[in-house]
Order: sequence, then C-alpha cells, then structure tokens
Amino acid sequence: MWKQKKIFRAFILSILLVNLLMAFNAPTAYAQTPSPYKQYNSGVDKQIAQFLCAPSDASQDRTAAQGDLYNCINKLYRFALVIAVMFATFFIVIAGYIYMAAEGNEESVTRAKDILTTSIASIVILSIGYILLRFLNPDLIKFQPIQPPSVVGSSGYNFGGLSAEQLAGLSKIGVTPASLSASSSEQDARAFLLKNNINVNAQPPQTILAGIKQSTLNTVVSLKQACGSGCGQIVVTGGTEPGHSETGTCNHSSGNKIDLGVTSGLDAFIMKYTYIGVRAGDGAKQYKDPNGIIYARETSPPHWDISVCVATAQPTSSSTTITPSTTFTCPATACSQYSSQIAAAAAQISLPASIDKAKVLSTIMYHESRCQIGVSSTASTPSCGLMQLQPATANTFKSQCGAGSETITCDWLKNPANAQKSICMAGKLLEYLSSSSRCGSDLTNILIGYAGGQGVCADKSKMTGETRTAVGEFLACINKPTAYSPPPHSP
Repeated sequence: MWKQKKIFRAFILSILLVNLLMAFNAPTAYAQTPSPYKQYNSGVDKQIAQFLCAPSDASQDRTAAQGDLYNCINKLYRFALVIAVMFATFFIVIAGYIYMAAEGNEESVTRAKDILTTSIASIVILSIGYILLRFLNPDLIKFQPIQPPSVVGSSGYNFGGLSAEQLAGLSKIGVTPASLSASSSEQDARAFLLKNNINVNAQPPQTILAGIKQSTLNTVVSLKQACGSGCGQIVVTGGTEPGHSETGTCNHSSGNKIDLGVTSGLDAFIMKYTYIGVRAGDGAKQYKDPNGIIYARETSPPHWDISVCVATAQPTSSSTTITPSTTFTCPATACSQYSSQIAAAAAQISLPASIDKAKVLSTIMYHESRCQIGVSSTASTPSCGLMQLQPATANTFKSQCGAGSETITCDWLKNPANAQKSICMAGKLLEYLSSSSRCGSDLTNILIGYAGGQGVCADKSKMTGETRTAVGEFLACINKPTAYSPPPHSP
C-alpha cells in the first residue's frame, strides 16, 4: 500500500508540475482559442475529438491544423485533471472498503484513514491550484502560441510586429507598408487571425475574408493586444462577403472594413475613444481612435463595424467654439408620435423666452433615442428611455413632474405609460441648468450642461469630443426650420 501511495503522490506532483509550467508560459498567452476540431454527431469519435487530440486535415482546413499543438496540450491538461480526480475518487472508495472490512483491526483502520486523507488532500490541492491560477489570470491555465511584440508604423497601423528599423530596412529592398497592407487570401487571413488567437464565427460563404487588407487584420490584432484579457474572446463576424451596406471606397468589399462581435469588455474599451457622433443612415454611434480608425456600434445584430481608413479630424477639446453640425439632420416629423407629450412637458418648464422649448425637447429626444422609448445605453450606469436620462437624475426631478411617490428605474423610464413624465424630467433638468448660477440663459451652454454635465458649463476645456459633437448636432436640428416643432399645448 505504501508503494501505491508513492505512485499516486508522484502522479499528483506531475499534475502540479504542469500547473507550474503553465504559469511560466503565461506572459506569452493572450486568450483562449476555441477548438477548431471537427465535432462528430455521436460515438467514440466525438469523445476523442472533444477530450483528446484529433489531428486536423490540413488539406481541408489549414488554420485548424496550425492550432493542433496548442489545442492538444490544452486538452491533455484538462484530461489529466479529470483522470486525477477519478483516481482520487477510486482510492476514496478503496479506503471506505478497507475501513468497513477492518472489523476493529487498528492497522487496517489506520491504512484506510491514510488513504482517505491522501485522496481528499490531493483533490483539494488540485482544485485550489486550478482555481487560484484561474482567479489570478485565466491565461495561466492555457497554452497558447508565442506571439512577438508588435509596434505601430508611421502611418498609424500595426505591421505584424516589425520594428521601425526593420520597416526602414525592408523599404530599401522595395518592401513597403503598402505591400504589407495588400489583400489576403481566405486561408492566409484565417491563419493570421488564428495565430493571434482571434476566432472567426463561420466559414464561407457566411463570413468571407478573401480580399481583406492586411492593415485591417493588423488593426484587429492591435485592438486585441491593447484591450487584453478584459475584452474576452475577439470574434470576427463579418469581412468581405456580399450583403453589407457599401458607400464610398472605405467599405467591406474593398477589404477596409471588418466586423467584430460584441462583448462588454470590448464595448467599454472602444467607448474610451473619441466620440464623433452618430452615423448617417443607421444612427450607429461612432468612436475614433488616435490613428483615425472609426468604430461604429451597430445594433441589428449587435456588432462593431470597424473602418480602417483615415477619418476627418475633429475639433480638439481645447476649442470653446461649437458650431452646428453640417452632417446631422432631423426629419421634418421627428418624434411626432409624442407631440402631445412634448407639448405638455414644454408647458411645465420655464426657460428663457428666446428658446423654443418644444423644439429643444423634440430634438433631444430624436438625437438621444431616435424616438424609441425602450432603448438604453451600454454604459455601466445606463441612460434610459426617450430622453436617455439616468435614473438618479430623473429621481431628482420626479416630484416636479407628478411622479413624487414613484421610484424611477431604467425600466420605469422605458415604460410607454411614463413617456410624458420622463420628457418633463428632461425639461426640468434643462430648467435647472438655465439658472444664472449654473449654465445661464444661453441655449448652447444649457445644451452643454445637458450633454456633458453642469461643471463643463463653467470650464469648457473639460468638454469631451462626445459632448461637443452632441451639442453641435442638437444645434443643427434646433436652428434648422426642418426640425419638427409640435403644436402649442392647449390647457
């Protein structure tokens, strides 16, 4: 029995050694690569493909074959953990049998207790080791391909890990960043993404990567590396396949665009970039990174539409001048379905006589929600409903709008029965901001306070690009005669 215990303990120590090896491998690990192995419908083949190493057919799927080694190590590690637990469970059963058959024999009882203690301790050690490593960093329990560090070239794009000196050397022999940005084949594009632990949601014809620019792929890799494990698994959901809305030269078919699936971490990371307003046509909110790459958050279905083309520069936050947007327009009948509620709310608020209260309210409603009451933002503290109010702000003004006894939540703001009251609360916020001690009577200042907060009125250097763009779009609709103005409210 002592020999059995030594063998068992050696097995457990080997598993712990694997844990340590994985910890040393962690600095070169980025994220988990979903298994590319073919899954069969039933039987032993399915179990082998799922838990052990089933080599891929490179002639059928080259990208899958290139990931065999790393997936095999991952699967063997998980399989070894399962086997270790099974062995421990087996020895627990043996210990129970010896204990029951001891019939008072002290030596047998002691042996049973020793086996039981060793088995339970082994399970606890394995579990704690796995849980601790996963808690510290999920990448510690995954083997992944080693990826060299990458840098950004002078044009603002990442060129596959080449340094500035290497790029300069390549240019002497005729290899330029332009050639690095050439179109990729389907197999090459998928192999490149797989190497960087980025998944593709489907095979052609649903998702096609043939013809996509290398600069577009490099952008996705750079985004993943900058975001880190907080973004979760990055998944490409759209490439050069037909069916996308194509305008201009910066489009999907030219290989300059790519779609990524949504995760909460990816949303939070991209939304730190400069907000540049909504996109004409579909109203997708757009964010621009320092390299001029534009990320549009589409909603049907939810995904990020990434344009790897240089965008028009936006005003810097140091400027205190805001001019009406020349690209944002409101329909002549914007939010007409809420005309009576807008008029009723306008009658409840007090603003300077020069301000058309109903037009301001209808403009904010169209800009913030496109007149859709059931929407909410993706921020950690969401803004909700027609006027995109935060519940805490709405609760401040609820007593002035006939909702004093109610608790205002995001669901409350999205309830059609509360439309008029929520519009009133937005109006009361405008009234509050129009005080001389806050933003004053100037309409632009009031809108700055609404979009960016009261503190920005006094110090416009604190104004973000998102606030500047929003106010410019507010003014575009308010100042144009085509903006919808509901009829006067009849008491």
